[in-house]
Amino acid sequence: MGVINERMMFETYNDFYIRRNIIKDLFHRLSDNGKEVYKYYLYSNRLLSTMKVDLIWEYLREPDNSFAKTSEKDLAKYYNKSGDK
Repeated sequence: MGVINERMMFETYNDFYIRRNIIKDLFHRLSDNGKEVYKYYLYSNRLLSTMKVDLIWEYLREPDNSFAKTSEKDLAKYYNKSGDK
């Protein structure tokens, strides 16, 4: 196994969105160092805009018991139901 758990890897925004709950659960299990490494992985994905990467990072860091859950709603705005563009 490499540095990043394969189950946390994704290529497109839609791929992330569909598997976001699994990825978030695995993210919360990472050590602080593991989370930092994942942040580098996330921001190295140049197929996604910086805005989308920032949104994903915010979502991953948001506690599960967050009252607002605003990032979940924001994530859905960019999900393309007809497939990736």
